[in-house]
Amino acid sequence: MKRLALTFLMVLSLYGGVTLAGAQPALAQGSGHNHGSGPHGGQIGDAEPFHVEMVANKSQLDIYLYDQNMKPLRLDQFEVSATIQAGKEREKIGFIATGGNQMKGVSDLMAKPGAKIIMLLKPKGKPQVQVRFGV
Repeated sequence: MKRLALTFLMVLSLYGGVTLAGAQPALAQGSGHNHGSGPHGGQIGDAEPFHVEMVANKSQLDIYLYDQNMKPLRLDQFEVSATIQAGKEREKIGFIATGGNQMKGVSDLMAKPGAKIIMLLKPKGKPQVQVRFGV
């Protein structure tokens, strides 16, 4: 039994501890951290080398794109899509630029408890990055 416990602790130390999926409001795949609230009161996710602020309001989803220093980015340099998942339901949505560094998308699934958002950002000439949010 002691050997099993020791093995378990060694595995935990290798992976830096246990992260529960629902424990972090915004988590970019592979980054391991989030940045709290953004300038518009939304969750900030780290999508190296970018930051994404996500503001959910009922069925509307507003996103704001920033560079590493939280300076607004030009939206014409990105293709953005997201998959919203609530329970067994899934919906893929697109976004429309509304000015500045803001884009809007709509999904009725966002109003459901426990909804999750997997956002894909494709900067022109660069690899696609992903960021995940919980609503």
